[in-house]
Amino acid sequence: MGWDLVNRKSRVVKHIALFLTFGGSLKIWKENGILERELRIYQELYNKHGIFTNIISYGNKEDLIIGKKFKFIKVFTNSFGLHPRIYNLIIPILFYKIFLKIKLIKTNQFYGVHLAKRVSTLFKKPLIIRQGYNYLLHIKKEFGEKSNKFHNALLYEKKYANSGNINIFTSEKIALEYKKNYKIGEKKIHILPNYVCLKDWSPSYKIKKKKNTLIFFGRFTEQKNILNLIKAIKGLDKKIIIIGEGKLKKKICELLKQYKIKYILKNRMTPKKIIPFLRQSDFFILPSLYEGNPKTLIEMMIFRIPVIASKVEGNKEIIIHNKTGLLSETNVKSLRQSIQKFYKLSLKQKKEITTSAFLFAKKQFDISIVAEKEFRIYTTILNNA
Repeated sequence: MGWDLVNRKSRVVKHIALFLTFGGSLKIWKENGILERELRIYQELYNKHGIFTNIISYGNKEDLIIGKKFKFIKVFTNSFGLHPRIYNLIIPILFYKIFLKIKLIKTNQFYGVHLAKRVSTLFKKPLIIRQGYNYLLHIKKEFGEKSNKFHNALLYEKKYANSGNINIFTSEKIALEYKKNYKIGEKKIHILPNYVCLKDWSPSYKIKKKKNTLIFFGRFTEQKNILNLIKAIKGLDKKIIIIGEGKLKKKICELLKQYKIKYILKNRMTPKKIIPFLRQSDFFILPSLYEGNPKTLIEMMIFRIPVIASKVEGNKEIIIHNKTGLLSETNVKSLRQSIQKFYKLSLKQKKEITTSAFLFAKKQFDISIVAEKEFRIYTTILNNA
């Protein structure tokens, strides 16, 4: 027992610094119902390898309170209420003690790498740039190729895409695009998908007699293509459960009422609170116009609820049509046909699809597997530093 205690203490001294997405905070994660999910990988790294994570946040004192609930992290934030520009400028000074102590720096997403790179250079610490999605593609889709935001994002990406020691991408597709566009060396590229914790989605969904109900949860933005989904179920005598928040909420309500569709509309919530609504549904649908490596889709596969997803990059890398789910085009007609096709499947066919989806997701995305790969990346970068 004595050796075990000594060993545990020695393991905890392994420190990394995690820079949140620029402007992000634990408070935002908590409000979005994803706090525990986002921190789970760092809990796993702490429990299995003694990696302690120091989080550089852009929030306020509330982040300090939130952070104290987790023994595997320490939060460094704008607790003095400084103007954001001043805070961002003096981050290396404010937190210099921890930057001297850490072994490496990692970004949570691409946007924010400029500050992480500055600290990496000043303190001579290796930098891992993580991209959970294609940063520039998302800006292009949301604001348009001719927008100032796209222009600025392009300049930002050109400047920082190849500035780290290692680049982590969540899919081969995203990695290949960045390798081609920015001549990122093969040895610097690692593929590390999003993860899922099986116990968060247990006990599994049970397929029973049809409920004539479908469910979507996520952000209410154009990307998620919710308005086309609503148009697709017009006249099908189906009920839809929609969970989330965003700028399209008013339009969603208006369209549901206009088409006289039975619905339940709820604000965003934690996975634990979503599960009862999933059990009221026949399938989960993700009709997005574009995706990166969608966590919700992976989680639904682990939960063993049938899924329909749009046939776009990100989704089609996870869903094998008719084997782990159904794929649809993003237009109203195709979404409607996919929903109708689902209701023609037999109970046996649905169970075969959900079993295949579960086994695939467990093999690829289980948190213990992803965390082990991440730890190996840390080892690699430190050995080569």
